[in-house]
Amino acid sequence: MRERSTDVLIVGGGLGGVAAALAACRLGKNVILTEETDWIGGQLTAQAVPPDESHWIEQSGC
Repeated sequence: MRERSTDVLIVGGGLGGVAAALAACRLGKNVILTEETDWIGGQLTAQAVPPDESHWIEQSGC
């Protein structure tokens, strides 16, 4: 296993983790963001769509 050095380590790529990583990067910090799944965004990517916008998901396939 390779050793890495960072200013900020964020465990979890949900909305809060992504926002924290972005904020730290904007402050010039070296950031490592880890996520156990294949995507970032957490529940936001799957469940944050209002019921009246479900047709957009069906049309775009997102």
